[in-house]
Amino acid sequence: MDLTAFEVEVQISESYADDLAIGMQAEIRAGSETFESTLVAVSPEIISNQVTGRVRFNAKVPEGLRQNQRLTTRILLEEKFDVTMVQRGQFFDSGNGRVAYVVEDGMARRRSITAGATSLSSIEILQGLAPGERIVISSTDLFNSADAVLINN
Repeated sequence: MDLTAFEVEVQISESYADDLAIGMQAEIRAGSETFESTLVAVSPEIISNQVTGRVRFNAKVPEGLRQNQRLTTRILLEEKFDVTMVQRGQFFDSGNGRVAYVVEDGMARRRSITAGATSLSSIEILQGLAPGERIVISSTDLFNSADAVLINN
């Protein structure tokens, strides 16, 4: 057994299974250090709503690594540069991902948007907002689809 060629077994939610591909870049965190790695295998079998993958270190392997040790792994599904992003909030569900209320001069004005990629914390905006504009990220259900709403602090 070659212990210098460690691979990390990862459990991935089945909702990401279609987006996975051999060769994707990943990061493995051991302690306070992050190590570059690559996804080298993905099981076609779904067990308990998860697929199993294997990630291999690209170069440096953490010292003192041992079998059955738990590590944190992040697989980079997609990387985008120079995009407009907003914080994910209840507004996205309230407007079915197609409406945002832009705050200007004490008013929140309804605007159509086109959303792109989403993560747990952010939403990419393809159309409808410009960088630097402020929006209401809380639920907008109480706005009843009004074109404008007065903001009262």
